[in-house]
Amino acid sequence: MAPKTAREIIDAFGGTRALGDLLGRPRNVVSQWLRIGIPPKYWPELSRRAAEGIATESITIEVLERHVPSEARTPEAV
Repeated sequence: MAPKTAREIIDAFGGTRALGDLLGRPRNVVSQWLRIGIPPKYWPELSRRAAEGIATESITIEVLERHVPSEARTPEAV
């Protein structure tokens, strides 16, 4: 089953620290995504990494798009 929340997606990658390390972002930035959603600029990387087996293959751009609050869709998002 595909993850439905930012927390489930982040947890699929091993948590905030592991995802931060994977993306080269500080843990506190990734922690903010639990509240605001994962910014779209990271979606291609996350779906590619998931397809490589780093996380569940069910994490796709479409899955990421469904979970994100509208404020995370703006270019100013973290």
